[in-house]
Amino acid sequence: MRAGNRPALDGRDGPTLKVLTLVTGLLLLLTAACGEDAKGTDSATTPAAESTAVVSASSASAECGAAKARPAGEFDQTVMSGGIERVYILHVPPGYDGTEPTPLVMLFHGFALAGRSMLDYSELGTVADSEGFLLVAPTGTGDPHRWNSSLAPGGADDVLFVNDLLDKLEAELCVDTDRVFATGYSNGGGMSNKLACDVSDRVKAVGLVAAVFQPCTPKVALIAFHGTIDSLVPIEGRTGTGETGGTPTLRTFTFPSVPSSVTAWASALACDAEPEVTQAGEHVELSTYNGCTPGEEAVQFYVVDGGGHTWPGAELFGDPAETTQEVDASELIWEFFASAP
Repeated sequence: MRAGNRPALDGRDGPTLKVLTLVTGLLLLLTAACGEDAKGTDSATTPAAESTAVVSASSASAECGAAKARPAGEFDQTVMSGGIERVYILHVPPGYDGTEPTPLVMLFHGFALAGRSMLDYSELGTVADSEGFLLVAPTGTGDPHRWNSSLAPGGADDVLFVNDLLDKLEAELCVDTDRVFATGYSNGGGMSNKLACDVSDRVKAVGLVAAVFQPCTPKVALIAFHGTIDSLVPIEGRTGTGETGGTPTLRTFTFPSVPSSVTAWASALACDAEPEVTQAGEHVELSTYNGCTPGEEAVQFYVVDGGGHTWPGAELFGDPAETTQEVDASELIWEFFASAP
């Protein structure tokens, strides 16, 4: 498990267990729309970006130097995308000096959360500091905040936003464009799934936690976590009626079966039909699909027996009884990303 000081919560986006339970319950009204201004403690604020610089993948890593150095810490940032000023938190690890191409991880929050609360919940910043990668936690749009992972009419174009965000980050920082990754929780996992299909030329692997899988053909490596008693996104799937995307229109939606979705993902990557199944913990089963096109072990699926709609290894928010401490999703996601082909 991660060590070190736990970040202080901003009361505006660090919900208590009761509040989080009520908020995440709204997920059942959303098929792919899984929050507030990303303002963290001890952070610096920069002016709003008026435009976004577009750079090629080859030039982004080549133009590194002192001009791309940044102090360690967390910084509130903005970028214009689709005519909307979008906000995100940039987490810079100690030792980053702008001279060496550095991996980048994008962390997408769950429905009604925000970049700040997702950083606190996952504690992925602690892993970033120890492993030396750049971390970005953006905030979605709407009220409550969400990711329009299905690109439903009336909602923000969040795929465009990610491309604009990456353009800005690659222009301002020494980003290793061959090691850009996305991970997310719940609706944020759905957004990461969308990027695995639509932005696979820029995002090289994804990590999904308690996620709503998207109806698309993935093209990159996957690590996923899901609990057997997740009542918001049931592991066996669910069909219902609720709000979708950007507009409050009721329609029928489907949460697909998670195991079936993972199997389909492995099939899309030409992995072996049957996974290798091992015990990652007393109550955690790991299915590893070997022989995949992107790499030998390009699909890993952790099933938490008795796990709820939670981030494994987390100690903030959620029901402790439904949050396993046998594995740490943040550490395992980075280990997977670090070894991704």
